[in-house]
Amino acid sequence: MRSRAFSSHSPSARFYRHASPAMVSSYQNEEELRDVKRGRSTLPWGGDLSPPEESEERSRRTHSDASSDDKLLASSISRTPADLASISGSSSMSHASMAEEEARRMLEKIEKTAVAEGDSDLEVETEIPPLDSFVGWEVIRHLKPKEKKRQEVINELFHTERTHVRNLKVLYTVFYKPMVMQNVVPPDVVKLFFANLDQLVEIHGEMSMKMRNAVEEWKRDSALNGLFGEIGALMESMFDGENGKRLMEATSAFCQHQQHALDILRQRCKKDKDDQLGRFLADAECNPLCRKLQLKDMLPVEMQRLVKYPLLLETVAKYTNEPSEEQTKLLNSVNLAKKILSAVNTSKRNTENLRRLEELQRRLDTAPYDKENFGNDFNSLNLTNYKLVHDGALTWRFSRGKMVELHVVLLEDVLVLLTKVGDGQKLLLKIQEPSKDTRWSPILPLAPLIAKEKANDKRAFFIVNTVERGAQIYELVAATATERKTWFKLISDQIDFVKRENTTGTQTSVE
Repeated sequence: MRSRAFSSHSPSARFYRHASPAMVSSYQNEEELRDVKRGRSTLPWGGDLSPPEESEERSRRTHSDASSDDKLLASSISRTPADLASISGSSSMSHASMAEEEARRMLEKIEKTAVAEGDSDLEVETEIPPLDSFVGWEVIRHLKPKEKKRQEVINELFHTERTHVRNLKVLYTVFYKPMVMQNVVPPDVVKLFFANLDQLVEIHGEMSMKMRNAVEEWKRDSALNGLFGEIGALMESMFDGENGKRLMEATSAFCQHQQHALDILRQRCKKDKDDQLGRFLADAECNPLCRKLQLKDMLPVEMQRLVKYPLLLETVAKYTNEPSEEQTKLLNSVNLAKKILSAVNTSKRNTENLRRLEELQRRLDTAPYDKENFGNDFNSLNLTNYKLVHDGALTWRFSRGKMVELHVVLLEDVLVLLTKVGDGQKLLLKIQEPSKDTRWSPILPLAPLIAKEKANDKRAFFIVNTVERGAQIYELVAATATERKTWFKLISDQIDFVKRENTTGTQTSVE
């Protein structure tokens, strides 16, 4: 069978609905991107190089939540392939046959797609070459400062695209291919780690080749004196239309399960450094091609690259003559790149939120609540039927000083109040009884709720449940004033959103 080489000359799961208006992805500033520096890995296991809003989402959990999560993840590692069956094959097949089929498909791909020996992309230096390494000093000396800066940023954009292709090929050559060939871990886990890596190598290889072809064309233009020409149309073509859609879908598929992959990798290495995976990684990470980086450092490279595109293009536009057609095309490219980044962020966040809801559902005991009748449809609560907006620790404060520690889950149209029992692994959906005659539901539909601030307490706020049997006032307390602001804003925004949706639905039905 003839191999198609990844050389320098060759060129999804269903998206869960967006969590809420409050969770809309925002554009990251350049300083928010943590660079992976050369030298032995400097990235701690907790620092996964996710976009900032996702890092904040995870950091809001309490220490006990993190501890519980680690225990649950550790206990699930042995059954990881089964848990990931939905990622890798049809549910109508047995897991054994499914794993065999997935392994067969991976081997077939490897046979058809090989990284060529002597691939020049693998030899690319990470350092960006200075302009005077390929343009005469006399030419550079006569450039205006603005034009010189534009040339430098284009040089960075083009060179870092090639180093990105190199990083992807190192992932493929040093980690993915031998991991499959040596059967280091089950196919499901391999797919979780590397997803559609071969497709990304192909896409970014094509992008890099287009850039290099443009450079060769500019070299033949004597008027440019070896400098970079206009890149607006070139970059537009990469992020718009079918090319943009292909890039968005491929990167979404690669990035959406990445946090879970890093968590599993962390737990596997932490649990037993001498198992087959630990030995494989210790050997692979010594490969000179890795340049002292570890697998955990290299998996996030695609997300890092997506964040970098709009930053670099925006800088090029800044140093481009205005108004001009070139600047218009560059700014359009910036917006297109941001849309792709936003779509990938949304896919990644929704996948992680769904996984979080599945975890909470496994820990949830609804038995005490199921015995009660509150006249609603929540007696068989399944959290995975909803969209997660936010979850974390709050304290429920009663009038006589009694306090109950809660784990609160804010869903698309429901607020759920849970209590931890035992070692914190189990979550209880329990009716609270502040007094003999008062019994309050732990499941609160958002439509009848009102969120109010507490004037004399920066950490507390009220939730007023305006039900027919009389208003119920829940006083909730956060650990810090900052957390209170976050909770209050998210709950308020979601209540407003639900009420607007209900109003719109009513108007539509009347019309």
